[in-house]
Amino acid sequence: MESARPPALTWVRPATGDPARPVEFFVEVRNNTEVPCDGRLSLFFPTTVSRMAHELFPASREYALQPGRSAVWRVRGDITSETPTGRFSVFVLAEGSARHSAAADLPITILDATLPAGLSVGVFTSYDDTLAEALENLGAAVVELDGARMPFVDLSGFDSVFVDLRAYLVHPQLAQYNSLLLDYARAGGNLVVMYQKTEEWKSELAPYPLVLGRERVTLEDAPVTLLEPTHPLLSWPNVLDAGAWQGWVQERGLYFPREVDSRYTRLVSMADAGGEPLSTGWLVADAGKGSYIYTSLVWYRQLRERRPGAYQALANMAAYPRRPR
Repeated sequence: MESARPPALTWVRPATGDPARPVEFFVEVRNNTEVPCDGRLSLFFPTTVSRMAHELFPASREYALQPGRSAVWRVRGDITSETPTGRFSVFVLAEGSARHSAAADLPITILDATLPAGLSVGVFTSYDDTLAEALENLGAAVVELDGARMPFVDLSGFDSVFVDLRAYLVHPQLAQYNSLLLDYARAGGNLVVMYQKTEEWKSELAPYPLVLGRERVTLEDAPVTLLEPTHPLLSWPNVLDAGAWQGWVQERGLYFPREVDSRYTRLVSMADAGGEPLSTGWLVADAGKGSYIYTSLVWYRQLRERRPGAYQALANMAAYPRRPR
């Protein structure tokens, strides 16, 4: 039989008044049988997005495949500020004879998150591309940086640079040449460091003393208190209200800092049931002409789950150097 293999997709809806945003995806049909197969590929959209369905895929496509061969179709369209948000599935049907048909569901999430145009972001990745892909979905120009080439990486052209979770372990050169990261921030850049493990961290990796502990918040729905609700990281370009913290999976955060210099601003507080509130999960400080952000919240899990609040928070962190002043 043939197999139809679609990806999971996340699209960020343009803001009201902004131009339509082009989107695309690819559908592959492969003949896994020992005989030639022909048929028709069709996509079936929910009625809530029927208009987008017409724009994306105005007609089905026919195919004729020899054994072991595949065909890939590029599907293109636009989403606007009026495109419905939410999660839905597109039904993909490769229809041939009774024994030569296949079907699959294509999960698509459309969400709201605003990012200033023309933002350039560098990312030192670690275990996967979740962070880089989310930034690209937001519309940032993303460059994945090679930690092994740290001494030769020019960071000056980036609005923000992210050090992904546990990247100091994955790329030992980052710790060896961390002074270059801090120099980037002090020269006007925005350095964002995702959670690191206690044993993989040294306080001097941050611009001011920052000692990690082993505290965590394991309840994914633990109440979140905004300590600085008008701070740009919580309010620009996206306002992080109570809804931003709903629908989280597995946990809130881990390896919360236990000793924090007074020059860091604490943004949120949270606690497990009966536990002491932890207020060091999202920190920011001025560093020379630029800024330094450290967060032990598990954004990566929420980005994988395509939670709108995580996308909005990520956009705020990436856009921090563009904040109104």
